Amino acid sequence: MRDSDMMRMRLLTRCLPAFALAWLTANLGEASLARSESERLPEIAHREERVGPGSTHIQEFHSSGPLLINILKVDLSSTGVKLRAAKGKGSLFTGATVLDMVRRMERAGQTVVGGVNADFWTNSPRMFVPVNLFVSEGMTHTLPHQKLKAPRAVFCITESGKVVMTPMQAKLEVRAGKSRAIECKLNEWVTSRGAVLFTPIVGEPIPTKRFSKALLLEQMTPEFVPNRPARARVLRAVEGTTVSLTSGTLLLAFHRDQLSFARELRPGSELALHVRVPQVAEPLKLCLGGGPMLIKNGRVYVDWKEEKILRSFSADRHPRTAIGIGEDGRTLYLVTVDGRQPLRSIGMGLYELALFMKSLGCRDAMNFDGGGSTTMVVRGEVVNKPSDRLGPRTVTNALLVISEAKPGSLAYLKIYPTDELLLVPAGATVELKCRGFDQNYSPLKIADGLLTWTADSAVGNLVTSGSICLLRATDSPADGEVVATTCTTTTQECATARKRIRVVRIDKLEVEPEVVVVQSRECVPFEIRAQSGSVEVPLRPEMVELLFDEKKVTATLNQVCGVTTAATTLIARVGKVESRIPCYVNLVESRIVESFDSPVTATVYGTRFDKRKTALVCDPKRAHSGSGCLAF
Repeated sequence: MRDSDMMRMRLLTRCLPAFALAWLTANLGEASLARSESERLPEIAHREERVGPGSTHIQEFHSSGPLLINILKVDLSSTGVKLRAAKGKGSLFTGATVLDMVRRMERAGQTVVGGVNADFWTNSPRMFVPVNLFVSEGMTHTLPHQKLKAPRAVFCITESGKVVMTPMQAKLEVRAGKSRAIECKLNEWVTSRGAVLFTPIVGEPIPTKRFSKALLLEQMTPEFVPNRPARARVLRAVEGTTVSLTSGTLLLAFHRDQLSFARELRPGSELALHVRVPQVAEPLKLCLGGGPMLIKNGRVYVDWKEEKILRSFSADRHPRTAIGIGEDGRTLYLVTVDGRQPLRSIGMGLYELALFMKSLGCRDAMNFDGGGSTTMVVRGEVVNKPSDRLGPRTVTNALLVISEAKPGSLAYLKIYPTDELLLVPAGATVELKCRGFDQNYSPLKIADGLLTWTADSAVGNLVTSGSICLLRATDSPADGEVVATTCTTTTQECATARKRIRVVRIDKLEVEPEVVVVQSRECVPFEIRAQSGSVEVPLRPEMVELLFDEKKVTATLNQVCGVTTAATTLIARVGKVESRIPCYVNLVESRIVESFDSPVTATVYGTRFDKRKTALVCDPKRAHSGSGCLAF
């Protein structure tokens, strides 16, 4: 979520909208989800699984709401456990999904147990810049953004390994010898005054023409982290060109108002670079921003006012990501709460989230970016359900749990997807994958030809290829198992994994939108939902067959795109059930009857409703003037 998304937006119209709201859940107050700070929410289902050294993945489904919560519980004192922060595609102005960041780390040789999205980000003047303090890999990358009206919560690991969560301030001072120090900006792309220090994470050529003077520096100390001065030496002046920074080089650029300081510097001059964070005495090795605080010293403390965060952002129920540390100072909790999905999970307000973190036993806890950004990855799989139709959102950075345990011998097998009971539509196909793990739950490659798949004939037939198999479900409802087994060639020790399968009849297939209206080269979100009785059946891509004329439209499970002018039909088929969706490309004209350019406003209130059962109607007989805001 961009930090600006928390700002109020005007909803403009010429008439008072009349909303027909179909409420699917009770309008619960904050206290109804947890009556006291120590009381846990009532659970329908609870599942936990060891996923790495000192790491356990817990998934809870609660009847109040409903709510689907994922927890990654990590013992930071366990051997082989390390926390790392990942940034987009590796450079400052890039974003990526949490899963893409995990994959990038794994390609670099890291074993990632899991992770969650972290800080909010700004899109001005450049995209995906974290709005708060960001420190990783021995470097300070960003300071709190100037748009923040007050210090916001930051999660940090100190040099001694202590976890700190508190609102923080940070400023960068540059000093040459015994001369005066100047305050300096850090990696800010557009400035008009002062001095700016650029580091290699910028990841692209830096124009120097906009500055009065620019100096290329050599970083002389291995780290540049808060509360420990770093040393640098001037290499040369840079004029009228662009500079690409490599590891160990920095660029210090000056506007006209700081030329007096710049003139004192010559090639060979040494500088002290000091990021000061007064709230902590120790050097900080890792920092990720968020906000607001949820728990402080064991007490619920949602300080949205102090951190200058909108009340609506705090009180309304949204998908949430949070982090907390236990009373022992070593048990870390990474938490996601799904939301904006009335049949699955409605989300939480921040006070509700604080009560839940307190019930886990957190001494301190804080909120990370939420909404469509909320994502948790465990062992290479997104385990929550992000609220955006198109799936996991691109975010600025993430906190990852890394396993540094040495690889061992095969000890466990696991079949994906991880659903304890996998629902498969009758007549549909589902892909199953098997992965092997050692005693530290680190993934291992299963040798070709050593994995055997079997299935109860009642649920269907298997087509196998190494660690992957396709189950073609029978046409009738049934229950059974798929079993994967492998044995070592030396010790003949065997490992087995079982997956419970339930073949279900699809009674209802819903699509949204029911009619697709697009222009050529335009794409619109598309969603398919299947129900068996009153139960929604999660659909995987291989379960759905999409039939369309690719000369007119193209389609995936997430979107439909127009190709050329046409009226055509898209067929979505799941097993023996299908739905036909009319598609019109370039045949329907859209007109804007009101826009953000017209300052006539009305107010729409309410956050918890099923948009699929909602109609927005403008009644010209009830014209009304007024003002308000839509907060999301």
